[in-house]
Amino acid sequence: METTGQHLAGVKSAENGGNLLLGAAALGLSGGASVAAPATAKALSAAATGAGGGRALFNERTFRNALVESLIQAVETDRAQFLETIIRPKQDLDIERYDVEAAILDARDYHERASFYHGLELIREAVAEKNATANRNSVPSGKAFSHDSFPQCACAWTARET
Repeated sequence: METTGQHLAGVKSAENGGNLLLGAAALGLSGGASVAAPATAKALSAAATGAGGGRALFNERTFRNALVESLIQAVETDRAQFLETIIRPKQDLDIERYDVEAAILDARDYHERASFYHGLELIREAVAEKNATANRNSVPSGKAFSHDSFPQCACAWTARET
């Protein structure tokens, strides 16, 4: 089974490999076009443009869009939760209990939750929370069992009985 580190290294390797291949192709074709005969140069130049465009498309579609999709989903979920838990419950309150100033502040807060930077913060917080949970649930190396727990205790009790 593949470890997380291996998987992430594989993802980065795929990105680097695709960039290297398409970048080298664009460079080689472009260099070839500069020394080739006019008819061949046009074909090499067109191929170099295609390789460069393919590289840009590869980067944009494969890796960058995943961030944007995650960001949009995080923002939409956060705004929907804010709307349902903060704004909607207050909408039927009378003006003394939910005044105009408070409504404007809530509307402003709701609006600001749609920003790109708020989305990045949501993603960062989710990652930090997941890391904190993972750290709380992990067992430090060599600390899985206390000195009197199984399986070490089986050896200790066996030694005491003899």
